[in-house]
Amino acid sequence: PSAPAPGLPPPVRRKEQELGVGPPKLLADEAAAELDAKLQRLQKGSLVVVTYFVNGQYLQSSGQILVLDKIHRCLLLSGVRPLQIAFDDIIDIKSVID
Repeated sequence: PSAPAPGLPPPVRRKEQELGVGPPKLLADEAAAELDAKLQRLQKGSLVVVTYFVNGQYLQSSGQILVLDKIHRCLLLSGVRPLQIAFDDIIDIKSVID
């Protein structure tokens, strides 16, 4: 679990730890470089599984990349409701091979 946010009263810190919420983990330089290389190799239409941080928790979604915007650094995944994910929120991404 992540460390509680500094400056919060003790009861709030305990609740934060129990729920597993808090700031996202920072990737080591080597892991960040590997993730950046994966993001650069992505193509529209690729099937992927993305692990990302949102609203204080890590989630995993899979789908086809509908839009890949390397200028605004985000992607749009297919689904019942398409999901936009910022590159900066992604902690891992894997291609799905048929």
